[in-house]
Amino acid sequence: TSITTSIQDAYADVKYFPYARFRAGKFKEPFSLERLQSGADLLFIERSISNYLAPNRDVGFMLHGDVFGNGLLEYQLGIFNGVVDGGSTDGDANSDKDFAGRFFVHPFVTTDWDFAKSFGVGFAGTYGNNSDDPIDGTRVRSDGLSTIYRIASGTLGNGIHSRWSPQFYYYWGPFGMMGEYLWSAQSGTLTDEEDDTTTRGRFTNDGGFIQASYVLTGENASYKRVVPLDNFDPANGRWGAFEVAFRGSTVGLGNQAFEEGFASTRNSVTNATAYTAGLNWYLNNAFRFQVNYTRTVFSDLISIDNAKRGREDVILAEFQIAY
Repeated sequence: TSITTSIQDAYADVKYFPYARFRAGKFKEPFSLERLQSGADLLFIERSISNYLAPNRDVGFMLHGDVFGNGLLEYQLGIFNGVVDGGSTDGDANSDKDFAGRFFVHPFVTTDWDFAKSFGVGFAGTYGNNSDDPIDGTRVRSDGLSTIYRIASGTLGNGIHSRWSPQFYYYWGPFGMMGEYLWSAQSGTLTDEEDDTTTRGRFTNDGGFIQASYVLTGENASYKRVVPLDNFDPANGRWGAFEVAFRGSTVGLGNQAFEEGFASTRNSVTNATAYTAGLNWYLNNAFRFQVNYTRTVFSDLISIDNAKRGREDVILAEFQIAY
């Protein structure tokens, strides 16, 4: 039995100037607001179903910083090897590269409006040539880890792959809200060796999510994890912090990929929508217990566990230690 290890993050960050920092190595591409959020800070156990349209970790260089030093305008600009939607990589087989950029603004951070200081809005995009790159690693999974969309095996990129995403979050006291829209368009080539035919086409996928949360024990919500005012200590009547959360997420996989043969209705759906409810219990700053219930509704019947299903219901629980 062979064991394969993968390093998730390995980079160097030069932080001499706060408005112009330089990073090189393997790290998250600056695109999705949800993907950039640390796993220890996620509101739910799994990221939204739409996040499979976003790039994950890639090897490259990035210039980033806080222009005014107060969070008013933050930016990231980078050059990367390029990955499939939802994918990560440690290397590259050709000279084509992806350009990625992201800007995020807190327009009211310098005002006296406390209710608006934690409102942030941004926009991100990627652009690159994926010619001859294998793109059959593109797939979407439900919270129950059922594969509900996949690109046909042997599909190669055949041109420009572009993505864009408007995004926002808002926090005020114990209330929090976050959302983003993701759009991805790429070209592909699929060769059928038996029929000696080659299919070329372009297909577009899109999706997004919106989520809201409320800390029942009164602590402040934020893009980071909740910090309890009273750590878990039942002998003294202290139980930590409790938070409820709700999310709606959808992914639209278009008709082009199916019409042109890059995806099949036998193992893929054209649209899926997931509804998630969660309860988070923060015992202290390092220990957290989460329970999620997700119902994912499919646009078409799909085979899961040898049965045709129009939806999937999942209960997930997680005990997390983060330090």
